[in-house]
Amino acid sequence: MKYFRRLSFVVFCLVVFFLASPANGQTYHFVTYGIENGLSNKFIYTINEDTKGFLWLGTGTELMRFDGKTFKKGFLPDSMQQSFVTSSLKDSLGNLWFGFNDGYVGCYRNGTFKFYDIHRFSKSRIYGLARDPIGNILVASQNGGIYRIIPGDDKPYPLSLKEVHQISSVAVSGDWLLIGTFDGLYIYRFSGENESPSFVKKEAEITSRVQTIFPDGQEIWAGTIDDGVYRLTIRGASTGGAQKIEELGDMNITDILRDSKGGLLD
Repeated sequence: MKYFRRLSFVVFCLVVFFLASPANGQTYHFVTYGIENGLSNKFIYTINEDTKGFLWLGTGTELMRFDGKTFKKGFLPDSMQQSFVTSSLKDSLGNLWFGFNDGYVGCYRNGTFKFYDIHRFSKSRIYGLARDPIGNILVASQNGGIYRIIPGDDKPYPLSLKEVHQISSVAVSGDWLLIGTFDGLYIYRFSGENESPSFVKKEAEITSRVQTIFPDGQEIWAGTIDDGVYRLTIRGASTGGAQKIEELGDMNITDILRDSKGGLLD
């Protein structure tokens, strides 16, 4: 591995981690934010950036917004005060989608929430959100499988995926569907509009729980629980084997995001 561009990692507080290095010399810079800086909880499940550059953090107790200096809360309606955000996604229109611990999914658009009731199919935690190749929203329910939300249709539709159980993350890269589970990373491929994707393989090198998957061009970054970060490549119709990023050791990685300046927040 010759270089990283810029990476940041959420572990048990918000750790902004920058790594910009040539092959011969790597330099690490950290900026850490915790409860003493205004975070409501030391554990962060997800992080995303809106079109105005604000960071949105799903913590163990609150949905919070960070403007670079201060953290703000109070965005959820009273009916959702017992829920907390476990996953997030920014769609092609700049809307933010949030998955909750009790099976609900919310879309935050123009300052208001619209909620989708995956809860009626499965009350398990929403561990991931992604966009499929034609713009539908994919929802990963821990025990309920993968659901598709079609824009303009309030009804979620389940996908038929027999190989995966105990889902912990989901991502799409081109026509590839990547599903993180409690025992590793599974790879599928979409073959037609609104059809369930076909199973390709389970990534052999990753055997621990995959908590986050970040597509980055032809590269895929997979963050695990207590096993650090893995990188694999996708080129055309083939996928390369996963390689562990040894420099990051066995960190507990909960989310990865590239910010508007080109850095990866994790």
